Amino acid sequence: MRGSWTTGCTALVLPMLALTASFAGAQTQWVDRTPSSNRLASVGHAMVYDSARDRVVLFAGRSSQQYMSNETWEWDGKSWMQCMPATRPPGRGTFAMAYDAARKLTVVFGGTAGTMSLNDTWEWDGTNWTERKPATRPSARLGHAMAYDAARQRVVLFGGAGGGTPIELNDTWEWDGTTWTQCAPTVVPATRYYHAMAYDAARRRVVMFGGWYQYGSRSPATWEWDGTNWILLTPVFNPSERSGHTMAYDSHRQRVVLYGGTGQQVTGDTWEWDGTSWWQVTTPVSPPPIQFLPMVYDAARRHTLAFGGDWNGVWRWDGTTWTRDPGSSPPEAAGAALAYDATRRRTVLFGGVGGIGAQDWNDTWEWDGDAWTLREAAVKPPARFRHAMVHDAGRRRMLVFGGSGLNWQILNDTWEWDGQTWTQRLAPFSPAARIDHAMAYDTARRRVILFSGTTVGSGPPNDTWEWDGNAWTQLSPATSPPARYRHAMAYDAARQRVVLFGGSAGTFLNDTWEWDGTNWTQSFPAASPPGRAWYAMAYDPARRRIVLFGGYTLNWVLNDTWEWDGTNWTQMYPGRSPAPLQQHAMAFDTARQRMVLFGGTLASSSITLNETWEYAGTALVASGIARPGGTVSLTLTAIGDAGRSYQLASSLGTGPTPVGYRQLDLSVDSLFVLTASDALPGVFQRYRGVIGPNGQAAAAIAIPAAPALVGVTIHSAFVTLNPAAPDGIQAISTTESFQISG
Repeated sequence: MRGSWTTGCTALVLPMLALTASFAGAQTQWVDRTPSSNRLASVGHAMVYDSARDRVVLFAGRSSQQYMSNETWEWDGKSWMQCMPATRPPGRGTFAMAYDAARKLTVVFGGTAGTMSLNDTWEWDGTNWTERKPATRPSARLGHAMAYDAARQRVVLFGGAGGGTPIELNDTWEWDGTTWTQCAPTVVPATRYYHAMAYDAARRRVVMFGGWYQYGSRSPATWEWDGTNWILLTPVFNPSERSGHTMAYDSHRQRVVLYGGTGQQVTGDTWEWDGTSWWQVTTPVSPPPIQFLPMVYDAARRHTLAFGGDWNGVWRWDGTTWTRDPGSSPPEAAGAALAYDATRRRTVLFGGVGGIGAQDWNDTWEWDGDAWTLREAAVKPPARFRHAMVHDAGRRRMLVFGGSGLNWQILNDTWEWDGQTWTQRLAPFSPAARIDHAMAYDTARRRVILFSGTTVGSGPPNDTWEWDGNAWTQLSPATSPPARYRHAMAYDAARQRVVLFGGSAGTFLNDTWEWDGTNWTQSFPAASPPGRAWYAMAYDPARRRIVLFGGYTLNWVLNDTWEWDGTNWTQMYPGRSPAPLQQHAMAFDTARQRMVLFGGTLASSSITLNETWEYAGTALVASGIARPGGTVSLTLTAIGDAGRSYQLASSLGTGPTPVGYRQLDLSVDSLFVLTASDALPGVFQRYRGVIGPNGQAAAAIAIPAAPALVGVTIHSAFVTLNPAAPDGIQAISTTESFQISG
């Protein structure tokens, strides 16, 4: 839903650009297409279930942009909505939050903001935050735990790590809505932090498990609080010692559910407690090994819901099976691979490394221009990063080779993805195991080309290999580029050349080479990007340009955009760009004529992102008089597809137009269309034509002489038609928006 921010919760949208009566040539631009759930804090946040409002409330934590957030979000069972309260607590992480069911308020206490520990108390009523300032309160701390004791109508707090001596705490406090009161039990658990607590309503006990405690060890103990004293329990079996795990109480099944945490290693196990015994539940599918994954029990839908941690997604536990929310997005990842499947019209993402625990991924995701979809497969390649992947258009397969796997094992395996199944190809000969190599698919010769990279136990070779769908063959060109790693290649289909640029070989390179199927030839353009490594590069066939973005050089991480036309490099100056990135991945969506970029790391390699960006090198240019009775002309050059029919699609800026189960929403960043039919309600498509020999398209909008149109925004985009395509659309241009003035 498009609209202005107001107090309350609303879906996240990107700001709309409105041009008034004066027009300027539209700039090429990068557009942030990151799904809203990716913007939520993924680590150090907390969640509760608001039973009165049937909402899961999420507050604060650390987002993928690495700042301590003070945002409030709510989950209604289907999607996340951001709330915009007039007052909000300071940003923080590793705090505690509980829901006071009697007073219908969410309670927050403490946490950390940078290097400072907090001891403030805040309450959320579904509309606004209110700070409570009792005369007595617990000391500042982080890593503590809280649970709501429904029988006694108290929020119970235990432990954490404070700023004094001792650093680790073992005090017990209760909040009654007005006052914090320190309890004085005769039996007290040892000091600890990063433990977990949940309230067992059937037995009227607060259950506590694990945590970091004295002498730097982790606890495997189970404790219960009965309102007066702590009781150490001695079940026959316990989960292993751990910290950073999470617990929630399933009131329907009367079980405490425990998941994940860190012991000897990051764990991904599920346990349940019935008041007497712990037992481990084995499931075929579960979240990956994870720590700091908040969980709550959604009583209305009878499942335990988990979100965030090292893996930024929504999972549900029904007591038997873990299921992942289909609207979720890829986790933070660097060193992943991205390629476009023209047959299925999907951009495919595989692998990468990211998250607090530097988790290696082996998941397959697909981007359709609207949403990311996780593609589950019974068999898949081992987790890896710094590998290479291309789409073999002749055989309609994704091809993955090499990379770094578990425990930094360097790989030389070959895998193919057909859109449903991963298959390992056991070729008789393969390139040596390597990382940071580059691959491109030569459409004319129906071969995958691989060049250089870092191999095991030696410097990078300058070898060239071909994959024909069955075997790898090492080639022996008369001339080859110098050996290198962390470079990139792209295939220029118009000139039938594989283009290689830059990389690292002890120094940062900025040389340009081309492969014609037989030999490598160095080009000497008048201008070149600065030398760099770990950048991304892909070919735009509509504009016959190779686009390069980002990377690092010397002590700098870059966010510049360059284009190669076969003769020279030209730096572009988009109106907006992603942050400086390295180890990101990029591919070109030929159906939508967009460059798609995902992930990467910022200046510090520890800051990994899961943002999705798109780049369109062509932009509409509007001119004319945008007022009632006036005419606005729209022109577009270099769209490609000379001779193909096109239509101009425009819509009023009064909100999305329903089209079946989808919505048509022409905005500055994207155009989602099911069909180019004239039957679309609220969409003007009376402007048709045929793309000219130079890829040019033009149209005009005659604005009715109606004063009521003043202030209305019109969004327009060119749509090229293809009757053979499932939705009748070949490609969509960038979008121009203008507002009618008086």
